[in-house]
Amino acid sequence: MKPKKIKKKRFTRVKTEKDSSFSNSIESSSLPFAVGDEVLACWQDGLYYLAVVKTIDVEKSKCQVTFEDDSIYWVLFKHIRTVASGSDEILCFVCGQSESTSQNDIVVCGGCFHGYHQMCHAPNIDAQSVDSEWTCRPCVFSKATKAGGAVKSGVDADALRRMKFTLPYNLNLLHWDAHHKCNSDEIYCYCAGPGLWYYKMLECQKCRQWFHEACLQCLDFPLLLGDRFYYFLCAVCNNGEEYLTRIQLKWSDIAALVLYNLYLKYDKRGFKSNDIKVFLRDSWDALQCGNLRDTLEEERMEKLTEVMKNQKRKFRCQSSGNGCITWSLIIRCAPFPTKANLIHEARRKSESEMTSSFVDWNGNYLQAATMEDNSTTLHREKVKHQIQASTSETQSSYQAPLFPSLSMFKYLLPNCGSRSNGSPESTSDYDHHSEHCPTTGDKRPRSRESADSIISEPIEKRLVTYVDRLSDSITSYAGTNGRLACGEDCRLLGRRLNRNGRVEYLVQWSGVTPDFF
Repeated sequence: MKPKKIKKKRFTRVKTEKDSSFSNSIESSSLPFAVGDEVLACWQDGLYYLAVVKTIDVEKSKCQVTFEDDSIYWVLFKHIRTVASGSDEILCFVCGQSESTSQNDIVVCGGCFHGYHQMCHAPNIDAQSVDSEWTCRPCVFSKATKAGGAVKSGVDADALRRMKFTLPYNLNLLHWDAHHKCNSDEIYCYCAGPGLWYYKMLECQKCRQWFHEACLQCLDFPLLLGDRFYYFLCAVCNNGEEYLTRIQLKWSDIAALVLYNLYLKYDKRGFKSNDIKVFLRDSWDALQCGNLRDTLEEERMEKLTEVMKNQKRKFRCQSSGNGCITWSLIIRCAPFPTKANLIHEARRKSESEMTSSFVDWNGNYLQAATMEDNSTTLHREKVKHQIQASTSETQSSYQAPLFPSLSMFKYLLPNCGSRSNGSPESTSDYDHHSEHCPTTGDKRPRSRESADSIISEPIEKRLVTYVDRLSDSITSYAGTNGRLACGEDCRLLGRRLNRNGRVEYLVQWSGVTPDFF
């Protein structure tokens, strides 16, 4: 009986495998291409390249193609373009239906010969294009886009601008990662093609979608890899016209961009000064250094060397036995502009246009009425806060703690939940002991008056002071310098003295770095 059961199980398993392969063959036969066909595949730069289909995976909706340079990649079905086959029945390329009405007719593209319903195409096809020669959205992008930036004048450029008024997908339905750098749908830009955020792409500061360099019509110079020092608004968010301005670079930003591009290009750990000098000379115009563009070529390398020597947390200098010096990034990630720079550029844009819209501190656009309401609300909250402060001083000095986890450090940080009045009762044994055990970052002698003045400061101000000195005073915490250099946000919750006489900090990390990828 046992051998029969084993044979029966094997028979059913083989049967299911045949059924699944049979269904896959049926689904693959319904595709507009087959193995060995030549197709146009959209790559991560937003451009279409000629490729040959090698393998088809129906379950994952992708196929393996070989480009003309013998490189092999997996491409999704939605990123492959073919010429429509000559059949009697015309189907819509989006919905796959052949039914049409007078107000939703099927229009055939003059380039790829695919049909589109008037309502299925983005943007919708007007009635005048039904009886005239018409070009679909993918064909317009394939004609107008190119490396370094799309065409800016001509018939193809005007057609591309009309396509940029709308996106062919719902931006709110995309599934982004925690850092908003990539989405699992592999849909970016106006063209809805694949992309890599650090491979010559710009992020719109309003909708936060990433756009290819090849699809942008506002560029004066080609983009560098990982160069995000731009304030960019896409055509959808800026009423049909792209907006782009360059953020002023510092010498540290230039050095980081140069080393990052060299790393992605050659995949090496360190680079000689001559390699940096050659790349800097060839890419000086593309860097658009603003106030630094008139710097002499002899002085550029001197400035970079001085900056890389001073900022040891960001750059690494290594010397070999033969006296050769190489430079590299400690954390090999793309440099990023600060939020203050982006807000400054947003304010400049709003002031230059002289419109009724304003920009708040978070970079969001506000209407004039909203601005008045916010100012009134802020004024009321300020008055209310002053009244509450005066009443709390007369009735009780108690105040809710700033952070809930500070209660465990209350005996170490006096008055962490309330503002101290500077009385002698507000000090503790820890304050007397802290005179003889200063922190590692601050070795200056302190008097009793200075210690009392620091303790009498509000907890918010003391926490800001501790965070500013965090990189110098904490040496035993694993990875602190690296996380601070990477730009990870942190918040100091408390400080205490252990049994060995060493100062320990309670730090809350955000867990998100601006350059994580």
